[in-house]
Amino acid sequence: MRGPIRMTWRRSREATQATVLSLALIIVFLLSIAHDEIVEALVAQGWLQAGLAERAEIVLGFFLFVIWGALTVALVDLFRKSAQRGGRSGQGGGA
Repeated sequence: MRGPIRMTWRRSREATQATVLSLALIIVFLLSIAHDEIVEALVAQGWLQAGLAERAEIVLGFFLFVIWGALTVALVDLFRKSAQRGGRSGQGGGA
């Protein structure tokens, strides 16, 4: 019987990549919460016409959604590669 799977960060490069990706996910999350206010501020400062505010919110929200997805895929890929390098294939298993 195998022991519990442990995620060990022997490689500081992988740890740094995971940290940066995690922080980027948090930043994108916070931006997605405030995207309405960001567009409102752009309209108030004259950077954006009021008639385009709704479209700008949709475009910004979609852009943040795509970035969120790409960061998530990158983080999962990093974990998968790290597990494979550690001798675990991630497939099958059993007692």
